[in-house]
Amino acid sequence: MEGFMRAFVAGIIWLTCCFIVAPSWANSIQLTSKGNPGCLSAAEEAASDFPPPPADTGPSALPPNPDLAPPSPDVIRSAIEAGFVRIPRKGSWFRSYSAAKPARVFDTPSSKGLELGRIEPRSRLPLAGYAAVKGSGCREGWLRLGLSAWVCLSAFAPDKELPALDLLPLIPENSLLPGQYAYVRLGGAPWYPSREAAKQKKPGGTHPAGFYLQFKRFVKIDGINYWKTDKNQYVPIDQIARHIPSTFSGVPVDASRRLPLAFPVRKGKNRENVPIPVYDRPGGSVIGQAAPRAPLSILGEKKVGRSTFYRVEACRWIAERDVAAAFSTVVPAGVRKGEKWLDINLSRQTLVAYVENRPVYATAISSGKEGYQTKSGIFRIYWKVTETDMKNEVGADEQYLASSVPWSMFFWKGQALHGAYWHDDFGIPKSHGCVNLAPLDARYLFEWASPSIPVGAAYVWSGENRPGIVVQIRNADDDSPMVFGYARSFVPADRMQAMDQAWEKKLAAQSLEALAAFEKEKNETTGEMKSPASTAPSTAPSTVRARRDVPASKKVPATMKNAGR
Repeated sequence: MEGFMRAFVAGIIWLTCCFIVAPSWANSIQLTSKGNPGCLSAAEEAASDFPPPPADTGPSALPPNPDLAPPSPDVIRSAIEAGFVRIPRKGSWFRSYSAAKPARVFDTPSSKGLELGRIEPRSRLPLAGYAAVKGSGCREGWLRLGLSAWVCLSAFAPDKELPALDLLPLIPENSLLPGQYAYVRLGGAPWYPSREAAKQKKPGGTHPAGFYLQFKRFVKIDGINYWKTDKNQYVPIDQIARHIPSTFSGVPVDASRRLPLAFPVRKGKNRENVPIPVYDRPGGSVIGQAAPRAPLSILGEKKVGRSTFYRVEACRWIAERDVAAAFSTVVPAGVRKGEKWLDINLSRQTLVAYVENRPVYATAISSGKEGYQTKSGIFRIYWKVTETDMKNEVGADEQYLASSVPWSMFFWKGQALHGAYWHDDFGIPKSHGCVNLAPLDARYLFEWASPSIPVGAAYVWSGENRPGIVVQIRNADDDSPMVFGYARSFVPADRMQAMDQAWEKKLAAQSLEALAAFEKEKNETTGEMKSPASTAPSTAPSTVRARRDVPASKKVPATMKNAGR
């Protein structure tokens, strides 16, 4: 509960900061044309507008949520009584218990219980909530962290400092991220495992160009400046370059700012974010520009040829190709009453956060680039971790490393939503399969999403008995994704059966299409392999025009060059 309250307060503070630093989107459109715009008539513009949203009648069809039921009186009484039980230790000089090593958190006071997460070293916990349980695998006794969260005191020692109430990772004052980061320059950078190794110029290895490292402190060895990284490696400063993280963030969605919203996304010659053009009518003349990624309310849309344009004001239109547009959608399967969930649209590169059927936040994201597609589907977060390294799999074609990536929420195998400090291309596919979030968005969503992470915890696990937030990832607007993982346990049996049958039919149809395409290509290839000269009389001239240095009968068709791959 304490972790939840701190996450809630942190979210309120973060939102307040967003209103301070976010650009004023009342002034995000600037007119540049001095001529007379060729606007559509008011009637023509009104005909293109979206209908007003239906009245919110509430999510009456959502299944019940037993997690919303209040704890039993016995559980509440036990937790209150535990709060008055101090750790039986002589002396009064200490005011907290500090973790000397990582300590696992369990759902019951037993080492055989379900592991929920891990407390990081140097985390200081209050002295109250002690319980001694025989045969539990912890002789020192247990410390209660919540209604159903316990940690063994064998990993803790008395500390004179007051308990720490900060959520991890710790963020320095006036900073967006837990630390400073740098990328390795072209040519790579050697790293040394110790000061002595740096003195003797005996590297432990080389970081390839493009790897990202986290700063710990500056060190000077024999007149050379080094970065000491969070992995205690010494890297020469002249072979790395510090990276400045993105300050972009999404916006709250409420009665004053409704969906759909458009985030202008366009890159300049040097990959900088630049304004997008504003037109007087769909496909008309450019009369102004809209500030990059400053959100605009979409009032309507109109197609001209193959292009779609959105109306954002009277006589103000923007092209669909220039924005990441966030639209509302229906509640996915498995969401219960009172639950939060996330909708990610890969074709539009947007994320919308919901509480039940009500959108509350929208932003632009970066999903997997070509060859590294983000998996579509309906998932539930199974692991939330405050910081973790992101690197390529063994044998991958492309090597990469991003050290200490903050605020990660894993939904499918190695794919996660997480903060991305290494680029500012949100609204454009960029990742190796994960969903990249700007640092401000990543922190807010991490602390907002369930399950809440306790004070001092490095990570928490989720499962059927402690479910994580629902994440729906769609390939496009009309995509109806399948349910995967333990999220299937929360879908009513009859609906899950119907979805399975529809999914099997879809896969069967895709298989038939793939087989038909293969047969067609095989027949075309076989036809090209038949030489006209072999079927004509030997005395007839060949009709095949071949290169002078290659006999016609031995010419290899272009379609066979990749055969068998």
